[in-house]
Amino acid sequence: MRGRFFLAGIHGAAARGLEFMFSVCSFVAMTVFLRKQRAQDVIEGRTPHDWKDDDYAVIDGLQFGRIYKSKLPAGDRWCWFLKGVVTAIPPSIRGSGACETLDQAKAEIVAEYRKVRGG
Repeated sequence: MRGRFFLAGIHGAAARGLEFMFSVCSFVAMTVFLRKQRAQDVIEGRTPHDWKDDDYAVIDGLQFGRIYKSKLPAGDRWCWFLKGVVTAIPPSIRGSGACETLDQAKAEIVAEYRKVRGG
């Protein structure tokens, strides 16, 4: 799966981090944003939690997931999970995962989100 990555600044009160946008190219174009979870809290009107700099909200209009770096017994991994997209995740969809790289985590969460969206 090929993707293009763009770097854009966040403006306003949420400008405490950088926003990453990536487009995943396949049959149907989908644009997904990675935004610092701290900035997402501000945008959604919540008091920001003490999120680390490698903790991201995954957004397609609304937040549908989260990607963050975690120390696991197997070493540092990029963990991801779908958030609030379905009430019960069917067996054909993985609701979470752990990857060695951020790029792998982005590819996996988008692949599973596509299944949820029917694309």
